[in-house]
Amino acid sequence: MRLLLTYREQLVRQRTRSPNQLHSDLMSRYPGYQCKVKNLVDVGSQRAAEELLRSDPSVAGALAQRRLESSRRLSAEITQITKLIDESVQ
Repeated sequence: MRLLLTYREQLVRQRTRSPNQLHSDLMSRYPGYQCKVKNLVDVGSQRAAEELLRSDPSVAGALAQRRLESSRRLSAEITQITKLIDESVQ
């Protein structure tokens, strides 16, 4: 159980870093983007960020898309680990 909890904490920290880095990328590429994208955690805002990035053929745009994908993968893994933790508590 302890290993699962520690692993989940690590994933949460990684997921926090990823949107923070993405925010920095978007601020430099799209000043004022936060008017359209309220945060980079909820699904709707992630879709809005994805729309901005879709039209950006640059290397920076591709890297920002990877950060967004990474954040989504981390969220999915956190959900799975949380389920495992819940199941082992019951």
